[in-house]
Amino acid sequence: KISELRETLKYLVYRPPPDFYGNVTLDVVVKRMHLEDAVDEKNSSGWAAKTFTIEVMVHGVNDPPDLDVALDSYAMPEDVAEPVVLSPMFVSDVDAGQKELSYSFELISGHEWNMLQMCELLNVKIEDPWEHRLDETGCLREMVGRLQFNATTEVFNSMQRGPGRLRFYPARDWHGPAVLKITVDDAGSGLGEEQRRVIERSLHIFVEPVADKPKLTFACDHALPFISYGRTCLQVRECLGLNASADASDEATSFWMSIKATDP
Repeated sequence: KISELRETLKYLVYRPPPDFYGNVTLDVVVKRMHLEDAVDEKNSSGWAAKTFTIEVMVHGVNDPPDLDVALDSYAMPEDVAEPVVLSPMFVSDVDAGQKELSYSFELISGHEWNMLQMCELLNVKIEDPWEHRLDETGCLREMVGRLQFNATTEVFNSMQRGPGRLRFYPARDWHGPAVLKITVDDAGSGLGEEQRRVIERSLHIFVEPVADKPKLTFACDHALPFISYGRTCLQVRECLGLNASADASDEATSFWMSIKATDP
């Protein structure tokens, strides 16, 4: 019945596939037939079908990028000889396609001389630092505290599969916690600035203390650092110094010196 059909059409729902937007045309075909024809899938009555067209506009909604970081906490010893390579991090964005995203890496806590290093930057557009130099392999010639550049997800993920991974270099003679903030900005993925989506992640790094070897210095020129008064008294002159280098400023640090005299 037509009345039943109209009542049924009120509950017709169209659900677009995930991550799709654009124009869709739905054709509703109405055909009058006998019940037995519907069961046998034939039209013995010969009634013509009528088609109604419904135009649907699916508006685009920008999804945020996804950042997958293999490891978000690190521990390393103080005074490492080379920058420590951090774990790979991969970015996906279903709406960005070949559009560039902005990637930012910034040390927001810890020693001011903690630094970042990165390579394979020849195919990206570096925004910060504005003045920078790269070597022939695309590595920063000078380490930085903040790095920002633009690249597609394809280029960025390719860097993470090779030597383009981020590296952390702790300040000399320093230990303690540091936090690295990672930001990925899709700039709207071509759908407009009002649909801009930004995600952030933090990496936590702890630099463990390593005691420096104490140093014994003589500032007596050609004089002996000790003055002997007979066999019972030995005076240490002020020109003899003992220090533990940068560790001397650490809390609860103490050191001692042992002097042993032998009878010739």
